[in-house]
Amino acid sequence: MSCLQEVVGANPTWGYYNKMVSITVRQASDGDKSVWDDIVESSPHGTIFHTWEFLRILERQSQNEFIPVIGYDGDNPFAVYPFFKKNLPLVRSFFSPPPNLSVPNMGPAIKNHDQLNQSKREHKHLCFQKAVNELLFESLNADYVRIYTPVGLIDSRPLRWTGYNVTPMHTYELDIDHKLDDIFKGFKKKLRQNIKRHGDSIEVVEGNKKDMEIIFDMLFRRYTEQNIRFKEKNDYLFDLFETLHPDNLRLFIAKEDSEPKVALIDLYYKDKVYSWIGNTKPVQSSKNITDILQWEAIKHAHERGFKKYEEVGGNTERLCQFKSKFNSNLVAYYHADRYGLKGMLAYKTYSSALRPIFNLTSHIIRR
Repeated sequence: MSCLQEVVGANPTWGYYNKMVSITVRQASDGDKSVWDDIVESSPHGTIFHTWEFLRILERQSQNEFIPVIGYDGDNPFAVYPFFKKNLPLVRSFFSPPPNLSVPNMGPAIKNHDQLNQSKREHKHLCFQKAVNELLFESLNADYVRIYTPVGLIDSRPLRWTGYNVTPMHTYELDIDHKLDDIFKGFKKKLRQNIKRHGDSIEVVEGNKKDMEIIFDMLFRRYTEQNIRFKEKNDYLFDLFETLHPDNLRLFIAKEDSEPKVALIDLYYKDKVYSWIGNTKPVQSSKNITDILQWEAIKHAHERGFKKYEEVGGNTERLCQFKSKFNSNLVAYYHADRYGLKGMLAYKTYSSALRPIFNLTSHIIRR
């Protein structure tokens, strides 16, 4: 297997070739939006976070340079891989997803990946990863790359085989393609009792753009209680609401005695709902309002015909106690990172100063 370099205009194109596949990659532009979104739509691992519109919001809000990589099999576009370039002290870093914007997953999305036979699936995935690595580390001079792969892309070997440190991560995914009563019966007994006991006394309503301030204030309070620096910005949530509501974003607010107690942002894409930001621990209430809010959001998703409901994040023990009681399935994704030579030297030399930089999270505070 050999690597060839071509140059098309200002964009470098890297390629890997063998008898089975001929894979090249290049940086995409706004003119590729339609092709990009078609790939994301047809990929079993394409998420709302991969869509061009969402990625442009992330670019605006992160103030990092968006590096959209698109892969070709011959002349046919077949895969996308979004990155965000951040020039940190001493190191040129690339992230997928960008840090500190509560995006849990990104990484590659490969068109019709589940429809390929195993041999071709492995070859295309590996060749694509190798071509992307050469673009990042040789053409763009990356010192550090960090990736959180999409849920369900179970093959982490292309990352491990090309020099990445790979760690398994988890999240919860509830199958809601069943009768609502059957979904409810699967919940933990105490959860069912709590919903029945207090459900009628809690009002759950959909919020508007102005109500995004409510969830922002709740998140700020909860971060502060946990001595965590609050990095999300109010205009980020407003930007998302203006762009994605109502088709791809809904805000739910749980009220007790007409007073907002808890709020939750859900994202909608293809057949899946992401229980994304919010549902934090309420102030001054003896009722488990978060249980009721989650159940109402699940019912809303079920009524609209969605098949999966992801309770985003399954890596914090305390939060898992809340999420697992809904009888969701535990599913895997991967954290992967790789250092260039300069990045590794910098990390070894200035490890105490750089460790917080390399450990930047895509952290989501819930409860």
